[in-house]
Amino acid sequence: MKAFTQKAIFRLAPEQLFMLSGFLVNGGNYLYNLLLGRFLGPSAFSDAAILITFLLVLSFVAMTFQLAVLQ
Repeated sequence: MKAFTQKAIFRLAPEQLFMLSGFLVNGGNYLYNLLLGRFLGPSAFSDAAILITFLLVLSFVAMTFQLAVLQ
């Protein structure tokens, strides 16, 4: 079974593998947000979503700064 999955992965072009991984990540994110929204309710979910968005913005700024400094 392992040899079959390795051969199937190597038959994919890098672009196809990238698109597949992006599709899986987005699907997981959708399910996570759906479950979290059901569990927390609209008000608490919106508060959590804003905090997570701010965290992502700060991490992108920090990553940009790191890339600029390392170049």
